[in-house]
Amino acid sequence: MKLLKFMLVLMLLLQAGCANVTGNKSQYNVGSVYENSIKLGMKSIPLPEGTWTVIATDVVNNFRIIGLLKEQKDNLFSCIWISVESPYKEAKYGYSPSKNLDRKNMLYVVNNENRSGEAQDGWYINHIISSFSPSEYYQVYRDASAYIKAKGYRISSNMVQVTHRLTGRFQKEKYLNVRYYYNPEAEGIPTASFDNWSTSDWHVMRIDQFPEKVAFVEALKKEHTALHEKIKLGFGFK
Repeated sequence: MKLLKFMLVLMLLLQAGCANVTGNKSQYNVGSVYENSIKLGMKSIPLPEGTWTVIATDVVNNFRIIGLLKEQKDNLFSCIWISVESPYKEAKYGYSPSKNLDRKNMLYVVNNENRSGEAQDGWYINHIISSFSPSEYYQVYRDASAYIKAKGYRISSNMVQVTHRLTGRFQKEKYLNVRYYYNPEAEGIPTASFDNWSTSDWHVMRIDQFPEKVAFVEALKKEHTALHEKIKLGFGFK
């Protein structure tokens, strides 16, 4: 009887872990498709609207890293990178604070907690110059570059990144870093005049000259204010 109960519980857990996967691919394999959310271990990470496909995954320095991509019009794309601690990660004394949460040259920063060895809770918006270079140091990023190239996707030089960072309050080893990369070009916003980060139209010191870019960032602020609370709930922030 005990064995039967155990098997029933195990089946329910397996079903819950795969609830957000569609198609016949195994969980996290390249080509697996997710909508609404993705579950990594005990963490549930919300996904923006649309269909997201796994393009690369690996364990790097005891962190599970997974990349997802959403195809958009004109061979453009947006993507997400998620990092969580693996079952083998030990961080008894917690993590160093995030330097990015203390930066003053971001488009937007919410720094709720960011002390060394303590629970860290924050998120920020930053513009990036994307390259998806095949010369990346870690294989997982080289795999992503190869996938993008093989599919013929067009890389926009400027993307807007929203990063959420959480670490455990009592379970010090718990860690989650989620980077959402939005493609303004896919939304009809022209590419920036400069390909240098500091002189880009998206830089915090220049963006006020471009109302459509300001509106894009304001929409992300609203979306991710709500999304951060969902991420904290899925992380079990304690």
